[in-house]
Amino acid sequence: MANPIGTMSEKEVAAKVKAGRYGDGGNLALVVKETGSRSWAFIYRQKQPNGKPSKTVELGLGPYIGVKDQKEGVKVAFVTLKQARALAAECRDWLAMGKDPKAERAAARARVEVVEPIIPTFGEFVDDWVAETIKPDLKNAKHAAQWETTMSDTYIPSLRKIRIDCVTDDDVIAAVKPMWEETRETASRILGRIARALTEAKARKLRTGDNPAEWDLVKGRLGGGKQKRGHHSAIPYRDMPAFMTALRGRVGTAARCLEFTILTAARSGEAFGAVWSEIDFDTATWTVPAERMKMGIEHTVPLSDPAIELLQKMKPKQCKKTDFIFPGTKEGKPLSPMSMDMTIRRLETAGHCGDITTHGMRSAFRDWSGNQTHYPRDLCEEALAHAVGDTTERAYRREQAVEKRRPMMADWANYCSGVGSNVIPLAARRA
Repeated sequence: MANPIGTMSEKEVAAKVKAGRYGDGGNLALVVKETGSRSWAFIYRQKQPNGKPSKTVELGLGPYIGVKDQKEGVKVAFVTLKQARALAAECRDWLAMGKDPKAERAAARARVEVVEPIIPTFGEFVDDWVAETIKPDLKNAKHAAQWETTMSDTYIPSLRKIRIDCVTDDDVIAAVKPMWEETRETASRILGRIARALTEAKARKLRTGDNPAEWDLVKGRLGGGKQKRGHHSAIPYRDMPAFMTALRGRVGTAARCLEFTILTAARSGEAFGAVWSEIDFDTATWTVPAERMKMGIEHTVPLSDPAIELLQKMKPKQCKKTDFIFPGTKEGKPLSPMSMDMTIRRLETAGHCGDITTHGMRSAFRDWSGNQTHYPRDLCEEALAHAVGDTTERAYRREQAVEKRRPMMADWANYCSGVGSNVIPLAARRA
């Protein structure tokens, strides 16, 4: 006759406190130890190899804790009578199939304990990768900042939200194509960095298959036609006085950084990355180190009175030489490269200017100096930190004509402010 199953009630199980084994039928038993602990066991006979006699195996199914055993405020995992019977039924099924319940249960636990790897988004992965791998290998702080910026929400917000193993060529195209049509050099650089990140993700076994940012896969869809703009949109220099008046009416670090950028005819990266050690108030100069310059050559800018006044207002009472002149919202970080463009966008919305860019302000300076002043071409180009002359000439011309450029920068500041200067308009000079 088969051993009956489910012979004990809940009340009977809870009452078992004396040491011993109490069978519930179907190989299930409640085991009570001298210590008072109570647990469930599946007891069965296990066959042995080579004709050896079978042995009794007691397979633990988990602790049983009755109401009296539970401590208030302490959560303890336990197996109820109903759950124990279900586990015992599973073990009986394994026995019926000729399998060892102990081995099968161990394998089942192992499968449960295998944790699926958490796949990061592209943004999460690239932030960690840049911080841990890319930045330590870059000696140039400017290049490190460029990596962080171009891989941020500022440039590729849609791509950063996608799980890195799910990034497709459609996602890459969607992130890069708007930039490709506007500023191809920047878009190409970003595309290359995306490709490197995805290659790294594959090496870490977070992705499989082809790299969707490889040039051969995307070049046909990006197109090779002309950009919408071949140059940075520039404000006509004749509109600069009105624009500067509107700009000076705005508060905030970004507005002051943009004003400083205009007054010095600097590149935006040179301005927002400037630190106080680069400023010499005694000589009224700003010296940008070679590693922060596009041409890799140290550049000194003579500062006009309005530029000096702006810096004096920006300088806190206590600051380190390494502090940024135009700090960002995060401590120890410079102003965002996009913040000045956002200031321009707000001025556009207010009707103070048309479609222009921060970099286009340099074009306004060049047009003004070429069309409205007597200053030599070489001096104007020197002010923009452009290479002047051929390689041989540049090797002999090591001075940057700082003092010769000083009157020009003062005249530019006066022009932007709408006040008189010593500028001799070309038309008047010809007359």
